Amino acid sequence: MPAYGLGGDYFTNVTKFFELINVPVFKALHSDYLLPEQWELSTLGLRQLTGDRWWHIAISEAQGIIDATIVATNSEPTTDPDTGLSYSLYEILPDNIEQLADEIAGWVKLKKLPNNEKKVALIYYNYPPGKDNIGSSYLDVITSIYNILNILKENGYTVEDIPANTTILHNIILKKGINVAPWAPGELEKLVENGAILYPVDKYMEWFSKLDPITKIQIIEGPVGYIGELCKRAIELNYTTGIGDRIDSWYDGIVSLLPENKTSKAIPILDKIVASLKNYILTGDPRYYNEFLEYKGQFFALNISGLSGWGEPPGNIMVTEKNGTKY
Repeated sequence: MPAYGLGGDYFTNVTKFFELINVPVFKALHSDYLLPEQWELSTLGLRQLTGDRWWHIAISEAQGIIDATIVATNSEPTTDPDTGLSYSLYEILPDNIEQLADEIAGWVKLKKLPNNEKKVALIYYNYPPGKDNIGSSYLDVITSIYNILNILKENGYTVEDIPANTTILHNIILKKGINVAPWAPGELEKLVENGAILYPVDKYMEWFSKLDPITKIQIIEGPVGYIGELCKRAIELNYTTGIGDRIDSWYDGIVSLLPENKTSKAIPILDKIVASLKNYILTGDPRYYNEFLEYKGQFFALNISGLSGWGEPPGNIMVTEKNGTKY
């Protein structure tokens, strides 16, 4: 697992070799600084101050090496009783190894798959939901999508019924490819009638079941559920260093998202949430976590759109039923 790119003084030659053999090269890496608890609870991943992102990721990407995945962290030092030598061993992250193996298998499959059988997703921006806004920072998104569709078709991908011009494409997207807000009754049904592609609930639940607990609760309950679950996991791991600062940062973020008509009621509840969670991570006393659960319920009772999650899976937004099947 070289940290400084492959080839040393022959870095450029190795890069040219990768281009010549035309195969994907993947990066499995370890950290000499992170403990497994830090890795699991962190939102930043590899540290910046120690140069890990530069040495492990940026330089490798300059050689075309992809999917940098951390597969091992450092561990707490151990002292040998006979020699007094203090040492640390790497601690593997089995889930990350499995993830990297799955990604490699997917790339191998993709390499062998004919273009006409590949599935490609083009992600575009539609905000506010349901509005006539398919764009990003004043870029000509519709024209870009139109050009990409034609390029894909020219390269053997299965792309059917490309519109004659960007105006028609724009209209098609607005009819069957936009987000729908909960305050717009009937709009979701229109999308379905216009031919929007539907994803079955059972397939969604299969995907959802594989997510980690913190991600699940964040989807279901939004940011308030997330911060509580994060603190709970920190107590389980017996590693609460820095969690107080995370709570403060979370508080600042969520307050900035409050609508004006709910701010006066929400902030006192959020203050109580912060106090209960800080007491919880300081003492580990479950009574404080139960207090948090009470305040969380009070916050949800305010029914603030966008800050209360999607509800129990499959959620309560953009879900429908057609011919007896739920999507």
